[in-house]
Amino acid sequence: MFEIKIFGKEFDDEINELAIENSSLYGFFQSSHWRDFQISLGKKVFSIGIFEKEKLIGFGNFIEEIQNKINLKFFYSPRGPILPKKFLENSIYTEIIERFWNEIKILGRKEKTSFIRIEPNFDLDAENSSVEKFYEKIGFKKSFKFQVQPLSTSFIDLAKNEDEILSSMKQKTRYNVNLARKKGVEVFINYKSQKQKEKNKFFRKKIGLENFEETQIDIFKVLKTYLNLQKQTTKRNKISMYGDFYFENLIKIFPEVFIIEGIFEEKTLVSNICLKFGETFIYLYGASGDENRNVMAPFLVQWESIKLAKSLGCKFYDFGGIDRFGDLPHWSGITNFKRGFSGEEKSFMHPRDFVINRFLYEGLKIYSKILK
Repeated sequence: MFEIKIFGKEFDDEINELAIENSSLYGFFQSSHWRDFQISLGKKVFSIGIFEKEKLIGFGNFIEEIQNKINLKFFYSPRGPILPKKFLENSIYTEIIERFWNEIKILGRKEKTSFIRIEPNFDLDAENSSVEKFYEKIGFKKSFKFQVQPLSTSFIDLAKNEDEILSSMKQKTRYNVNLARKKGVEVFINYKSQKQKEKNKFFRKKIGLENFEETQIDIFKVLKTYLNLQKQTTKRNKISMYGDFYFENLIKIFPEVFIIEGIFEEKTLVSNICLKFGETFIYLYGASGDENRNVMAPFLVQWESIKLAKSLGCKFYDFGGIDRFGDLPHWSGITNFKRGFSGEEKSFMHPRDFVINRFLYEGLKIYSKILK
């Protein structure tokens, strides 16, 4: 009746549907697009699924990560696997779920991985439920690394009308949105065409003008502007970021990707990379320059992005992660910025690790402490 097997691209539509259905926030990390993106970066990715009469009913994408400095390899499933909660809470599914994990453990040993790291796609309160008990039963323990992807996020319910969303913002945020508009900041959207005959073509138009004619653009020139602003952002905030190749591939692979810019006096001050996945619009990466920070361009860009998400029929606007519990002090500035929009906050279960090679795993724990 049930079968566990590794599968390929023939089930892309099914895994995306399951990711959207069972993980409205962060589900894109288990999408076929994120899998293909990781493969484009030179990584192996194994998709393992539970099938009932040839129908995919649960799965996980497991990325093979390598820590070269200590010669360690591990499997990582970001915000996954996608297993409906009833599978872990109902005893009738116990055998098939245990078979699923046994196959993953066997594959992990075959690929000579040191451990398997997962980020269960359940709310934080699931840590005191049968879900956590199940993971403990099959050998998964809370990871020493408390977050890989952000443990928490803030999101806006787009069922609210614009006035409701605006009025719920903190007064200072609302003031800065209006200030940026009065100062003359303009917001432009650069986006991939959804027409099959225009596949991989990008267009640009000004947000807020319904009759503004869209023009075809070279998206990689727009991305170059983003990358220049990113260098300023990372230097200013003393954080690290991915290289150019990472963003180039992200733009190529994701079907609904947007670069949203805030421009003042013909100079780009803000550039944000956003994704639409299912009914969620995700603010994934943001960059801003060091000049003209007094015109508050980032605030207007966020507000226009929220309005754009509503116009696209999205149910949620996801701010892409916050530091809710003070574990990431270098995130304090961006967390305060996002909280100004007064979204609802949600946290997920901590990562879980299944250890295969205890010696190398303990070595990684020591190495991680040295890096702090």
